[in-house]
Order: sequence, then structure tokens, then C-alpha cells
Amino acid sequence: MKIRRLILSSYCASVAAFGLMFLLAVLDDAYSPNLPPAVFRFIILVVDWPFVTVSALLHTDPPPGICWWVLLGVTGLFWGAVAEIIFTLKKTRVA
Repeated sequence: MKIRRLILSSYCASVAAFGLMFLLAVLDDAYSPNLPPAVFRFIILVVDWPFVTVSALLHTDPPPGICWWVLLGVTGLFWGAVAEIIFTLKKTRVA
């Protein structure tokens, strides 16, 4: 396991999760005829699973501020660890 690669992939995953969440917030307007397809929403829900979990537990959106940064960090670390596992498995299969 390479820590540098884990940190870099975690950072990239956090940025991607934030971008997807922002994109969904911009595109998901009830009055807009150009709603994103359901598959796109499902992908965002899978990527941003910590936000969905906290929202389901609180029955509302997560509180703003530090909670959002913590949830983005958890999202990034989770997907960074998944990417690191994939890289490690790929390296062991090749070798």
C-alpha cells in the first residue's frame, strides 16, 4: 500500500464527489424540463453514500459547516481505499 497514492486518490475522489454533488444541485430543479436521468442520480447516490446515510439517519440534509468537510473526507478516503485495493490486486495479478 502506497500512502502517497492513497492520499492522492482520496483527494481526487473528494473533489469528484463534491463536483458531482454540486452538479446535481445545479441540474436538479423541479421546474426545469431538463432533469438529469435517474441513472445519473443513482451514480451520484452511490458515490456520495456518506451524505445519503447521514441524510437518512437525520431525516434531513446534513448540517452545514464542518459536517460537510468530514463527510467529504470520509467519501474520499473510502474511494481512495477502493482505488488502492484495485491497484494492489492488479499488481499482484500481473506479477
